Amino acid sequence: MFKKKTDVQLVAALEQFAAGCAEHATALDLTAPQVEAISDAAAAYGAAYTANEVAHLAAKSATTTKNAQRLESANLATFWADQFYTRGLSKSIMNDLGLPERNLPGPKTSPEIPLEFSATPTATGSVNFRWKRNGNTNSTVFTVEANSGDGWAQVASTSKVRLTLTGYTPGVAVNFRVRASRNNQTSAPSNESGIYGEGFGSTFQIAA
Repeated sequence: MFKKKTDVQLVAALEQFAAGCAEHATALDLTAPQVEAISDAAAAYGAAYTANEVAHLAAKSATTTKNAQRLESANLATFWADQFYTRGLSKSIMNDLGLPERNLPGPKTSPEIPLEFSATPTATGSVNFRWKRNGNTNSTVFTVEANSGDGWAQVASTSKVRLTLTGYTPGVAVNFRVRASRNNQTSAPSNESGIYGEGFGSTFQIAA
């Protein structure tokens, strides 16, 4: 029964058991040494439990102190390491400091001009756009621009190579083109594709 108790419960149970044995030693047919042994055992476990709790709290405190010091020390070392990397120190010195060579990021590549851009209108006023990625990565954003006679304006953006827009009036001429954007750089525009205008259905490339 004692073995199934929690640590806290066992401390209290042993103290009660030892006190009861001392009080009723005669009725329990216990000798003085036996009562003393039972009392000592209860007291020893109580002391061990208390010592364990103190050690546990001390360990938590030590861990907190260690983690705080780890952050402070690592931040200071990182600060000076960053300074040393900018000073052009010899590889030998950097090795002695335990600092590896830094791999600087390569140049950011400009996006390519999307190819074979086309705009196909429907009878309901929507327009389906398609183009070829031309080697641009999946992170590239493609922006469709429209011009109905008053200059180019952005109308939609997507990372895919097809898009459908609605709200265009059948018979009203509009030209479209697309650009690719990545790494804060934007490509030149693609070929233009017009709807409902002269030469409807054709695509053409504006000279640079």
